[in-house]
Amino acid sequence: MAFKRKTYLGVRTQVHAQPRQRHGFPWARRILHTNNDVGPLSKRRNGYVWLVNDDGFFSTVQDYKDSEWVYVRGRSETDIEAFAAVAQRATSNDSWDAEIVHTPQRDYAWRVHTPRGVWAEYLVAKVDDLGYGNFKNHCADRWTAQDRDFTFERLELLNDAWMLFNHWPDHHL
Repeated sequence: MAFKRKTYLGVRTQVHAQPRQRHGFPWARRILHTNNDVGPLSKRRNGYVWLVNDDGFFSTVQDYKDSEWVYVRGRSETDIEAFAAVAQRATSNDSWDAEIVHTPQRDYAWRVHTPRGVWAEYLVAKVDDLGYGNFKNHCADRWTAQDRDFTFERLELLNDAWMLFNHWPDHHL
């Protein structure tokens, strides 16, 4: 499936200090870091969704200019392509044409402007497709078979997340 591409050369105007590393989980410092690219903090509180599924890793934020639209963002082009392919098959919105935008100067280098209803239909499609008993094994099989970019690193992140959440209720991080 072919997608339209644009390159946005905007540069972030604010620099954020990196928080210190937490408890042996080097990626944890990144999830504790709040990016300031979507507007004032008061607006961001209700607009973020992080999603990890077998299509990839996504950060979805509200388009504050139009409440009927969201930005689905990712750090990998293949993740956004996988999202767009599933979303286009799942949607009843024939007028939406996924335009993948490359934003190399931003924290999420790939994004697609998406109607809120298409995002919801994508989530329903992913729930309807659930058929595995072990998420990490399913992702390992799928990403290896697809020869996805950074398969080993992706699987390490899934394992680190599992380990973090495995210890989370007892606060023994």
